[in-house]
Amino acid sequence: MDTKTRNKISSEWIYISYEQVDTEMLRDMIEEFIAPEWASLADDGYFPEDKVGQILERLKDGKFKIVFELISGAASIVEVN
Repeated sequence: MDTKTRNKISSEWIYISYEQVDTEMLRDMIEEFIAPEWASLADDGYFPEDKVGQILERLKDGKFKIVFELISGAASIVEVN
């Protein structure tokens, strides 16, 4: 994430721990995050559950974070460099 993006996020977004998100909502967020890849994952023999587990592990180890947009209330998963 470049400095310009980081500054924009810090003024409009806040990071929230994946542990603060309801389990069902977290799964929905992860599925939405990986949805664009599902077709190619299925072609390569992966199941969505495999990718959901990978993203959850990345959230746990800090490689991905959840950001919450203060004005709209939207939450997204972002990769942290």
